Amino acid sequence: FTIKVVDENGSAVVYDNLLLGMVVNQTGVQMINGAHVLIVAVFATLSNLYSASAISREGTNFYLIKSSPVNYYKQTLAKLTFNAIFSAGAIILTGIVTAFYMDIAVVIFTTLICLFISLGHMFYSFDKDLKRPSLDWFNSDDISKINKNTTTSIVSGLILALLAGIIIIALASTNLGIWSFVILLVLSIVYCLYTAHILILRVFYQYERLE
Repeated sequence: FTIKVVDENGSAVVYDNLLLGMVVNQTGVQMINGAHVLIVAVFATLSNLYSASAISREGTNFYLIKSSPVNYYKQTLAKLTFNAIFSAGAIILTGIVTAFYMDIAVVIFTTLICLFISLGHMFYSFDKDLKRPSLDWFNSDDISKINKNTTTSIVSGLILALLAGIIIIALASTNLGIWSFVILLVLSIVYCLYTAHILILRVFYQYERLE
C-alpha cells in the first residue's frame, strides 16, 4: 500500500508542477485547478477497487460469514472501514504535499471534494458487488477476470473524476473563483450521502437474497 500512495502522490505532484510552470491568466489558473481536481479524484476512486470486490473475495466463505451472529450492517461497516482509511489517508497525504506549491484554499477544497467523491464511489462500488458478487472461484487471482464489478468501479470512478474536473473548468469563465469549489463540494456531499443512503437501504435485502 505504501508504494501505491507514493505513486499516487508523486504522479499528482509531477502533473501539477508541469501545469504550474506555465504562465497563465485567471481562467488558465482555474483550468489548472480543474485538472488538479480531476487527477486527484482519479487516484481517489481507483483506491476503491477493494470495495468493488469485497464480497466476491469471500468466495464460498461468504455463506459462513452470512450465518455469523454479527449483523449485516456491522459486517458491511467492517469491510468499508479499511478501504476508507486507506483512501482518505492517500487523499490527505496528497493534499499535504500539494499545499507546498498550490493555493491553500484550493488544496483544502480539493481534498474535501475528493474525500466525499471517494466515499460515495466506495459505497457505490460495494453496493454493486453486493448486488452481483462472483462467489464461485477456486483461485483468488481469478476474481479480476470473472468479476465485472471492478471494471464498473474503474469506469464510474473515471467518469466522476472527469465530471469534477469539467465542472471546475466550465465555471472558469464565470469568475466565481473559489465558489466553484464550494459548488462542487456541495455536489460531492450530496452524491456521498445519496450512495450511503442507497447502500443502507439495500444491505439487509441483498445479504438475504444471496443463497
